[in-house]
Amino acid sequence: MMYKNQEGYADPTAGKALANIRREEKARRGYMPLVYICSPFRGDVENNMRNARKYCAFALSRHALPIATHLLFPQFMGTKETPQTREMVSEGEQSEPGVPRTAQSAPQARNAGRLILPHGATQRMALILLTRCNELWCFGDTISEGMKKEISRAHWRNIPVRHFTEDCKEVRT
Repeated sequence: MMYKNQEGYADPTAGKALANIRREEKARRGYMPLVYICSPFRGDVENNMRNARKYCAFALSRHALPIATHLLFPQFMGTKETPQTREMVSEGEQSEPGVPRTAQSAPQARNAGRLILPHGATQRMALILLTRCNELWCFGDTISEGMKKEISRAHWRNIPVRHFTEDCKEVRT
């Protein structure tokens, strides 16, 4: 929400200053804002996951509670999709109690304890979590297509977006 001065005109400088004061007051009371960590995942996945862990640690050091869906979802979700898994997820049927048919149709995923969902499902779930966050923190100079969607959703939902370098230095925009 845009801060307006006494005359009703938008005053973003005063608005940001007041928001910072509110954030500091909440931090003193033990409040931890929920922060969505936005950083690259694809490409050099191992390095990108290491960076995401570093960004989460940085957020914690700033008294924020980080949510990094690209660290969370790969823990229990597969990455390969077949026509059968797409069809079964859309049907939403279950043949064993508590085990979706998608997991049963992909033995290698089931054996690893992973669920395979249709293309775009993880992005939709990430965007749902994003809408529950107080801020989005974007890290690095590289903005992937997925990151663009997340930033766009944050702007659309009026969620503050903060930009940081890969070294966790804030970039004022």
